[in-house]
Amino acid sequence: MTIDGKDIYTEWGCKLLEGSFDDLLKYPKRKAVKYNNWAEADGIDPDLSV
Repeated sequence: MTIDGKDIYTEWGCKLLEGSFDDLLKYPKRKAVKYNNWAEADGIDPDLSV
């Protein structure tokens, strides 16, 4: 691959990968959050201290 007529491997040492950026930039899996569901208050109260 070239950018502005320059080969990316010889100029910057970069290689073109197969696939997409989704494979490189994956978010970590979300952890379950403990919560209390208070019927007499405003509903769910998540515990975000951890």
